[in-house]
Amino acid sequence: MWGESPSHRLSLRERYRAVAECLVEAHPIPELPAGFVPQGIARLPDSSTVALSLYHDRGRRASILVLVDGESGTHLGSLPLHVNGSPLVGHVGGIAVCRGYLWVASEGRLYRFKSPSAEAAIDGVLSSEMSFAVDSEADCLSSQGDLLWVGEFAHGSRYRTASHHRQNGCAAWAAAYRVDEAGMIDSTATYEVGGRSVLRPELVVFVPDQVQGIAFREDFIAISTSYGPADSRLTVYDSPLTQQPLAVELHSGGTVPGYVLDEQKTVVRMALPAGAEDLEWSGRQLLVGFEGAARRYRSRWSLSGAFIEDRYYVLDPVADALPADGQVRVRIDATDPGWRPAGVRLLPGQSLEVRCQGRITLQKHRLDDYPYVTADGQSGELRSSSGVRGPNGCLLVKIGVKVYAAGADLVIDPETAGEVQLAILENGDPANNDGSFSVELTVRNRN
Repeated sequence: MWGESPSHRLSLRERYRAVAECLVEAHPIPELPAGFVPQGIARLPDSSTVALSLYHDRGRRASILVLVDGESGTHLGSLPLHVNGSPLVGHVGGIAVCRGYLWVASEGRLYRFKSPSAEAAIDGVLSSEMSFAVDSEADCLSSQGDLLWVGEFAHGSRYRTASHHRQNGCAAWAAAYRVDEAGMIDSTATYEVGGRSVLRPELVVFVPDQVQGIAFREDFIAISTSYGPADSRLTVYDSPLTQQPLAVELHSGGTVPGYVLDEQKTVVRMALPAGAEDLEWSGRQLLVGFEGAARRYRSRWSLSGAFIEDRYYVLDPVADALPADGQVRVRIDATDPGWRPAGVRLLPGQSLEVRCQGRITLQKHRLDDYPYVTADGQSGELRSSSGVRGPNGCLLVKIGVKVYAAGADLVIDPETAGEVQLAILENGDPANNDGSFSVELTVRNRN
């Protein structure tokens, strides 16, 4: 069935509880029975309309843009994509709206189209007469203000990116290009990469392999990773763009500012159904589509046990309440004994797993300022969860007004719900701390 059934939603909650907890809405992706494969996704400006790009699985027809009413899920129409009068038969891996234009990323190029309206989908085609060669495979796309971020997919020797994209232990990059008020890429410097003349990016962010989608906003960067019928992954990071950049050497010489996604600054990680593709933020909401229900994958992936999703999702992944089975990593300043919010609000019926990462050694304790409990929940002398007393380092976890102690790892079944706060019990001698103390919190639903 090319759509949702009650069992579909039930199985989603059973298999991907974290997704179900932050799912705002989901609507069917049109044109799947006709052999089209979903790729890019974006919301049109000043509109509830969601646009998706799809290519044809046999390469015989133009790639298309489908428009969906984001409130009702109604298919408003489909527009074949043309470039200079000819059908665009390409991967169309990502789409984004910037400076009033719709941009399509496909096979190393950015194509500029007029932003379509719902009425434009009634007849005709969507035509582009302008494209730009970029230093990226152009497999996904995101907009952030007047910047277009062009990402790429990497996996093994078959999908290998240019050598200067593989730095800092990463397999690929997303390259940023600024769009001026006239809708032109604001870069004229070019250089050769793999026999192509490409535009020089303004800055880059290094990413891991298997990235199918990337989305930027001021505070967070989200990526989707997937390959084949295995579960996809959604990871949201604190944005590194406010930090001091690296000087990244380009293929032809010279440098551009560069940044690396830091696994120690992961905000949310969760599994998604197989075939997650392009992403885009719309305010605090995150849009993502899936290719697993396309004709070329559906039967084969189903035999491998994949969860086949034929809808696109609108998620709220960075909510005040962390979804069940979602994770957040919080870095703690070992020299500051005060409470700090963890950005998590525990709901009734949920438990909290606490995993301490990094070493912290405390030379002295002061218990007077804190009520406290042992790891087993009984009032008494403060202990780490390993049962070792004394100056071995102790993290305090406050849920509402109740305080729990975690020296290493701990599962807390709180008596009440509430905001989660963290503190280190007395800073002791900072010279004994390695400066890399962080805490990973995982929310679970209690059965």
